Order: sequence, then structure tokens, then C-alpha cells
Amino acid sequence: MSTLAAQGRYWWMRRDGTFYGTTEYQPTNPADFYLLDASPEWIAQWEGDWPKAVEVMTPLFPRLDPYREEF
Repeated sequence: MSTLAAQGRYWWMRRDGTFYGTTEYQPTNPADFYLLDASPEWIAQWEGDWPKAVEVMTPLFPRLDPYREEF
């Protein structure tokens, strides 16, 4: 998550299950799935504790499974 935060405010997922961030609300591919607006306030709530952010958000990840392509 710290890598995504460094890439940009808007977080996306590709169909292969990889993630990336952008500074503008524009994906690198129109087929990519928008995840969230990692606003400065959202980032600040974790106080740099990215393992905690992953722990809190992990239960949401299975909801992304239908979006992923099978390889």
C-alpha cells in the first residue's frame, strides 16, 4: 500500500490482479477497476502503519475476485 500511496491518490486494479496508483482520476487502461481515492486524509489515518491498513482492508479483497480474469 505504501507503493500505491507513492504512485498517486487514485488506486486501480488490473484484471490480472495487480494494482497501481495515478495522480489523476484516469486509469492507464479503460478496463481497469477503480478501487479508491487515497486522499491525504485517508493516508493520514494509517499514520504510516501500512501493515495495519492491509489487515483492515484484507477482508474486502475477495470482493474483487469476480473482476479478475482467469489465466
